[in-house]
Amino acid sequence: MAIGFAIIGLVLLSLVALGLGIAGLFQNDRQKVFPILGTIFSSFTILGTIGLILLGLSMT
Repeated sequence: MAIGFAIIGLVLLSLVALGLGIAGLFQNDRQKVFPILGTIFSSFTILGTIGLILLGLSMT
């Protein structure tokens, strides 16, 4: 049960990171490298977690 709560918490943190990365892309006076990297890494994390959950559900 603790692993499930940890996965849910980390997905929520990744959603926050995705939102902050997208918000950083819309700021005009900032460099775009770090918001782009944050958006890419957080979206890969979210997609990977969803993929692992779907893989686990298909195994049962």
